[in-house]
Amino acid sequence: MNDESPPKGAPDTNTITNQHDTPTQRQIAGAAIGYAQRGWAVFPTHGVVAGRCTCRGDCSSPAKHPLTANGLRDATTDIEQIASWWRRRAWANVAVATGQRSGIFVLDVDDLAGLEHLDNLPKTLTARTGSGGLHYVFQHPGIEIRNRARVVPGIDVRADGGYVVAPPSRHISGRLYEWIDERDPARAPAWLIGLVRARPKPAPPPMPPATYTGADVGTRYGCAVLRDELKTLAGAPEGQRNDTLFRSAAAVFSVALGGELDIEAARRSLEHAALSTGLDGLEIRRTLDSARRAATPRRPERRPA
Repeated sequence: MNDESPPKGAPDTNTITNQHDTPTQRQIAGAAIGYAQRGWAVFPTHGVVAGRCTCRGDCSSPAKHPLTANGLRDATTDIEQIASWWRRRAWANVAVATGQRSGIFVLDVDDLAGLEHLDNLPKTLTARTGSGGLHYVFQHPGIEIRNRARVVPGIDVRADGGYVVAPPSRHISGRLYEWIDERDPARAPAWLIGLVRARPKPAPPPMPPATYTGADVGTRYGCAVLRDELKTLAGAPEGQRNDTLFRSAAAVFSVALGGELDIEAARRSLEHAALSTGLDGLEIRRTLDSARRAATPRRPERRPA
């Protein structure tokens, strides 16, 4: 296997010292060997030196992408190979191959709000990631589970053909991955296996921009507010769409409560517009419900004659 040479500034394997809250060669290598001993195939990924990924470039996946020539295909439980990797690359992070190969699959939680969609999730082996997310590790059921993004909003699954970075690796932020629940991986309940194995629905065709349907929706003032907020929502950048939906919906609902719009027609227009931006249907409905509760009646200011 072809390994890369150490990046400039990387600690020398022979001189690295134990430092408080710093993963050392022994800690990383020991973790990698421990994972292999429990049957998990591992391989090294780039690490963090002087606040940058050791690939020395402006990569899109800092301190997470493979260090070896064949990446995930090099994952192994061979103790001698693992020890050799970390003798030469003390700064490397450790990745675990997921899926049937290691007997596990992982729920990768980037947005903790996504856990609201998973009631009664069993307690299991759990890591906190360097970004503040969570990795829930479950026993693999022995049937195919594909990697999949957004099994529910904010949560991906890493399984057959995938991998996760594991403790005590260092995130590009400088924080460490750490185990916060060290029990053995739990058996996944049937409902969870069904969820992670479900084939994602094909993306619907792009929807035309939502528009108000005419004077029957409301007054001239109400229709103008609705039209402006739909335009704002349509132009919301990715990452701000749900917040924009809440603000726009609260404004529209306030006008509707003031008697200027039909509230149900306005809600349908908002939902249509939100779907066209790519937001999830359940997420949209919850946001609209929250905006409705937050809205207070609003009427146009009347100028004295």
